[in-house]
Amino acid sequence: AAAAAADGGAGAGADSSADSSAALDFDDIAKSLASEFGVAIDSDIDGNAAGARPSPGQAAAKQQLDPDAAVVGTGENGMETVTLTHAASGQRVVLYTFGAAVLSYTSRNDPSSECFFTSSVAKFDGKTAIRGGIPICFPQFGPYGKLVQHGFARVSQWRVKSAAMLNDGSVECVLTLSSEDAEKVPMVREWLSDERQSFEADYAVRLNYAGLETALTVRNTSADAASPPIAFTMALHNYFRVSDVENIRLFGLESCDYTDRLDGDKRGVEVDDGGVGLPVDRAVDRMYYRAKEELAVFDFSSLRMIKLKKTPTLPDATLWNPYGAEGCDPGWREFVCLEAGALETPVELGCGESWTGAQLLATE
Repeated sequence: AAAAAADGGAGAGADSSADSSAALDFDDIAKSLASEFGVAIDSDIDGNAAGARPSPGQAAAKQQLDPDAAVVGTGENGMETVTLTHAASGQRVVLYTFGAAVLSYTSRNDPSSECFFTSSVAKFDGKTAIRGGIPICFPQFGPYGKLVQHGFARVSQWRVKSAAMLNDGSVECVLTLSSEDAEKVPMVREWLSDERQSFEADYAVRLNYAGLETALTVRNTSADAASPPIAFTMALHNYFRVSDVENIRLFGLESCDYTDRLDGDKRGVEVDDGGVGLPVDRAVDRMYYRAKEELAVFDFSSLRMIKLKKTPTLPDATLWNPYGAEGCDPGWREFVCLEAGALETPVELGCGESWTGAQLLATE
């Protein structure tokens, strides 16, 4: 179903209705990964196998939430956080409502299983993008547009829209940002220059046996059918924690066309690594186009594999590590950024249309 919403690239990922939730189904992804990891898929409340799991953010199949499964609290400098716990699998995720930033993801009740890197010099001031976890680059990736680097989503205060236990046993929190926040986020009107234009973005963070799902749904909520479409690029900027970036290999980028941001945006084609994986042995900042839907990072030191499964509506990927460049983060050896995104072809949404881009992360 996800492929039907995305054939022809990111720009074709828009659904003609106001709600594209029915077009995105993670069931096959969950079944596949659950099989790989040797676990059972949660059953629904009727005791049947969860064969039609709701898409991220869907409000329908919800049941009473265990108060321990979603806890609103405070983090660094008193900033608001939401902690989700999937008790059955021992998974835990912590997200900050500022920037809708997922900063921590652990499994098996083991803090040492942390999936994400957070910089020791990250600022928690409610103004600066938090360096680490999964910053959301939206509605612009990089400097390629009229907004500041990576747009406004990662420097905006999002609101908690819902927190729920879904019928398949998943635990979900949905954060939201919209045109109504324009007074607090001046860049909204810089992006949507026509006063008739409006939008709503929901960011769903979900834990289940398959792993961590994050999904951004964007809707054109303009009431004027004659208003111009809204257009954007975006990426889920994963800072994956590794033992040493020199001891990893990356899979899924081989033979892809790319733009090298460190070489004047020159185009190239990534080598075919013959299945041994791509190393990070120098500074790298590349945007890969039409990357495989399944990407992976293998850490030779910890013998850990991080798997990323992205929806077809996120056809592209990026790879970044500054590799000790002057002025870079002091923890550069401890992370690699492998990101799912819609980069080459902007997504365009007409009045009433919506789009969802999502990823599923798991470690083994």
